[in-house]
Amino acid sequence: MATARKQGRSVTIQGARTGICGGAVPDGGYIINMSMLKGFTGFSFDGESASIKVLAGTTLAELVSALETKEDLFSDGGDGSDSEQTWESWKRYKESGVTLCFPPNPSEKDATIGGILSCNALGGKVYARKRDNKGGANHRDDAGRGADDFGSVAEYVRRVCVVGPDGLFKNIHGQELSRVCGGEGLFCIVVEAELVLIKKPAVVGGLMGFFEDCGSLARFLEELERGVATDMAARVKIMSADYFGQSCFSLIDKYRGRFTFLKEIPEMSARTCGALWIEIWCDDEDSMMQFFENALALLERFETEHDALAATEERDFARLCSLRHAMTQMCNELSRTTEFNFFDVIVDDFARSADEIERIVSGFSNSFAIMGRTEAGKGSITIRLLDVTDVEKAGCALLQYFKENGCVCSREYGIGRVKGRLFRELYPHGNPGFIQELYCCDREDGGRMKESGQFLFNPAITPRF
Repeated sequence: MATARKQGRSVTIQGARTGICGGAVPDGGYIINMSMLKGFTGFSFDGESASIKVLAGTTLAELVSALETKEDLFSDGGDGSDSEQTWESWKRYKESGVTLCFPPNPSEKDATIGGILSCNALGGKVYARKRDNKGGANHRDDAGRGADDFGSVAEYVRRVCVVGPDGLFKNIHGQELSRVCGGEGLFCIVVEAELVLIKKPAVVGGLMGFFEDCGSLARFLEELERGVATDMAARVKIMSADYFGQSCFSLIDKYRGRFTFLKEIPEMSARTCGALWIEIWCDDEDSMMQFFENALALLERFETEHDALAATEERDFARLCSLRHAMTQMCNELSRTTEFNFFDVIVDDFARSADEIERIVSGFSNSFAIMGRTEAGKGSITIRLLDVTDVEKAGCALLQYFKENGCVCSREYGIGRVKGRLFRELYPHGNPGFIQELYCCDREDGGRMKESGQFLFNPAITPRF
């Protein structure tokens, strides 16, 4: 890193290369691939709280396997050192009867821990996040909205060891984690991370309901949230609420022959606006069945045309839970990676925005995908333009809507080059929160705001702390 800085050459950081915003795609300069830096270097468990230290190249699958099989990861130092304390904690964990988990789940098991942090790949776990009403690592604009309003991996990270552009190691924690989680390698290389672990739920389930308009979808979720909070708060937790627009199912029907797992997803009628996938964590089977009974009774009031899909078995749950990632992967294979076919924003009125965005995009193309996550009426919406004759006009129409409605750019999936134009258009002069920190991280210029595009999106510029 120090040599590259001295030479003025860019450095591209790679993990398993499963990101979708182009951050791992080199454009000259050096490549540093971290996928071989694997292993576990520390563990702490006291019965109530737990954390594990993981090297950046370790995959999510390897972490999950280690926590569930409780294989022997550490040896007894026998000298009162950190290694002995780690061994004692691991021994205590193996004997506890508790199984721990790392909540972020982008449904890409081959993703590395360093990549998950760098791309802010939280997955759908919106409801699981710790709310930070005082700001914290979630920087906000003048209207109080933040790029991390719908979750950040940083909430499950205690500390990160990184290498900066000067070649020096540095420990990152607290508010500085916002530069790592979602920064997609622009500021540093993740070497090791201490991750916060929680107890794995006894029972996991999911429900997919279909709706004829986004207003009905939003009202259903609002009433469901209220019912869970009132009657089942101690036994059932809603962990995610993912939205799939009608455009997603049009693509599924068109390409289900290419992606075999899509064959089991039912065909949508023209009246169906989309689907809502809800993941729940429960204390026991009875609690899960009570949740499904209440949710299905509530769905009947909305007179949906399609029967809901309830996932109580592990196979069905895994199949439906992976739909969000599968849609993204399918869009990647069907689209040309450019700066102007990927949009990811946070909106104040999810139902109205989803309907309006679908109307805008359908005026330019019938090949696109609109997905999102929602909670308490708000949400984040991802738009993928696939086969658009005039991408420039379609993109400009979306940008105009984003500006008029005060949308904030989300940091989910990271801030790779395909989001470059979205950032530049929405924040031409930076903003007081998250974007300002990105533009001002060069300390040598005294904190001067860099001109849009000069720093973030030019791979020839080497990022600096």
